[in-house]
Amino acid sequence: MQDSIKLAENGIKVDKYLYNFFKGDVYKDLIKKNKNLSNIFGLPKDIKFGKIIKQKKLAKTLRVLTKFGSKSFYRGKLCDKMLEDLKKQGAILSKKDFINHSTLIQKPISTDYFDKKVFSAPPNSQGLALIGLCKLFNNINKKIDLNNYLDFKKKVFSIRDKYCLDPSVSKFFKKKQINFNDFKNITKDFKKNFGDTSTLVVVDKQGNAVSWVQSLFEEFGSGIVSPQTGVIFHNRMYLEKISKKGFNVLKSQKRPFHTLCPAIILDNNKLDLSIATPGDHGQPQTIFQILNYIYNYGYKIQKAINSPRIRHNQGNQILAEKGYKKQFRFLKNKKIKIKIYNKPHRVFGGVTAIKVNPNMTLSKGVDKRRSCN
Repeated sequence: MQDSIKLAENGIKVDKYLYNFFKGDVYKDLIKKNKNLSNIFGLPKDIKFGKIIKQKKLAKTLRVLTKFGSKSFYRGKLCDKMLEDLKKQGAILSKKDFINHSTLIQKPISTDYFDKKVFSAPPNSQGLALIGLCKLFNNINKKIDLNNYLDFKKKVFSIRDKYCLDPSVSKFFKKKQINFNDFKNITKDFKKNFGDTSTLVVVDKQGNAVSWVQSLFEEFGSGIVSPQTGVIFHNRMYLEKISKKGFNVLKSQKRPFHTLCPAIILDNNKLDLSIATPGDHGQPQTIFQILNYIYNYGYKIQKAINSPRIRHNQGNQILAEKGYKKQFRFLKNKKIKIKIYNKPHRVFGGVTAIKVNPNMTLSKGVDKRRSCN
């Protein structure tokens, strides 16, 4: 925690990405509703390149967590301060809600892909979408047809929406096997391409690996701040449905659906790759394409990350980076529309990965699509 405390205390420098964000409409809209947010990060007119933004209250909170552990957050004085601040802003959270929280330690889900074993996060996260794409395209050692991709992706995401719920209500854990190619109720489209996701991949000399993803879902999450602690609260409940129609229905004491999709790949039970990316609903699509480049095309890790990507969000439109035809096959038709990005774009993710080479050395790969890497 010491590095985090130091960063909060000494401050972060406003770079090009932060500068553009703080000057943009999303931040301006957030601070209209949440003055506490601008008290920390400043007003757009005051933002300049190189400005240092310090978070003294957050640094103090992190010191408390370091000394007293998570119990101070869920049961102690930090909890009391956050609740006091939240209630002043209209929140209905109670001390009981914090106390009743428990962290789940779950087994990952997996599938075979080109003689490798792909592991990802179980429900309530969306690792099932990555598993589905790998399963449907396993051992197809030719260019992926975009017609097939669109069809398979829609089916896989419908399965995801049905099963990637709170583990206490999801029927996934009772299923012996899921047929990803047999699902008729296609999920509705997702139009948002924003997010506030951080990733971390680590491999040590013993071969232990971590693929870690943490997200507020959107920029600054809900934008709601606890002034006494410096804690900003997420809006992961954004995707829950109030209408009671569909699978992902808002209920009390239920974990919300997560778009997180960390992944670790094994080769004969030994680590081969640790990988993660931001990108909300695009996470499993991005990781699948990187795996396809590595295990189908034989690309080195950095070449796989640099290669053009595609993404589907809504309708029959596919987003594609310039040069995609080298790896994807597409015959023009009236059904599918292609939107071309002439340069690599952040909408296609921001991959970080570590690959184990045949001689047991490590190769890292970072994505230039996002300036934070």
